[in-house]
Amino acid sequence: MIFRLVVRLPVFLIAILLSNAQALVFGNSHELGIAAYLRGDYQEAAQDLTDAATHDDPAAYFYLGQMYRQGLGGLTVDSMNAYHLIKAAAQEGFAPACMSLADWYAHGGQGIHVNNDLAILWLEKAAKLHVREAQMRLADIYQKGLMGVLPDETLAQHWLKQAASEGDSIAQWRLDKLVGTTRLAQHPVEPQAGEMASLPVSP
Repeated sequence: MIFRLVVRLPVFLIAILLSNAQALVFGNSHELGIAAYLRGDYQEAAQDLTDAATHDDPAAYFYLGQMYRQGLGGLTVDSMNAYHLIKAAAQEGFAPACMSLADWYAHGGQGIHVNNDLAILWLEKAAKLHVREAQMRLADIYQKGLMGVLPDETLAQHWLKQAASEGDSIAQWRLDKLVGTTRLAQHPVEPQAGEMASLPVSP
């Protein structure tokens, strides 16, 4: 019985070590690939990100997609492959990919037609992932009636509140100003008694 335990224990430990080793390799491919991309070493980034993408890593999808979109690291420009990789990352909740898709649909190009509805959809997904830039852009869209939508101060206030809650002081200032303007429009200040008499009378 003791002998069997001694024999089985190393096998059990080896399984754990192999599992941990795979996790480390995956994590390193991800981190090394992104670091290489950010410092402009696209050859290394292409290799590391391709390895990481095989492990269903949304960050790897996104950066590899950007490389295919721009033809970096020896990769041939492939807009459709780039689109599918970036969209896969966005669908898994990777905020930079949501923003990238929003911009792509807003401006079009590389085989993608301008689609304001989809641009706003992906902006909203990014905003719900606490991206303040997305929240502020949505506030602009709804406050000014941009990208084919009707002005909607309620939605504009909603997204400004979200950005303000994330600590954006400009969003708080804009929210205070918008709320004040809305209240003034709904409840205009009536002149007090005697004020009219003090106004100059035209001849």
